[in-house]
Amino acid sequence: MNDDYIEENESIIETKNELDSELIEKEIRYSGYQSIWHFCLLCFLSFGLYLFFWFYKHWLFLKDEKKLKINLMWRALFTLFYGYSLFNKFHILAKNYGYRKPKTFILFFTLFIICFILGRINVPYLIFISFFSFLLLIPMLKMLNFYYLKEQKDFKIKKRLAKDEIFFLLIIWGCLILNILII
Repeated sequence: MNDDYIEENESIIETKNELDSELIEKEIRYSGYQSIWHFCLLCFLSFGLYLFFWFYKHWLFLKDEKKLKINLMWRALFTLFYGYSLFNKFHILAKNYGYRKPKTFILFFTLFIICFILGRINVPYLIFISFFSFLLLIPMLKMLNFYYLKEQKDFKIKKRLAKDEIFFLLIIWGCLILNILII
């Protein structure tokens, strides 16, 4: 009787393990694809700070995909120096899937850097230009999206803001409100 009980429990455990592994396999995986409105909204609402997270996220993908030995935080923080490298790596990957557009990201990224630097000068219209400099990254976003659509065909595309993005915005707006209240 005791042996029957053990065999029955082992059978139940085995069935449970099979069901668990099926659930893990059916876990929803989201693509790196990001719509332009989503990107612009996050950049605008975060006063451009979202770009650090955005660059971090794409470096993380490349680190995992290409087994790169890089420090993601430094790559994101020093985007002005590493951004070209990021876009060049994605351009090569996208070309492997049939991407035919020339390396226009060189021009747009250079203009982005210029706008970023000019925004540090205390002239109102230059600060305004710097605030919208993220728009210069849209051609790169399109190239990244081309790659993600080809590489991650079975992945689901996010149509809403993710929890981490909402949390990021809440932190930024919380700090802004706290700063206003303190002053």
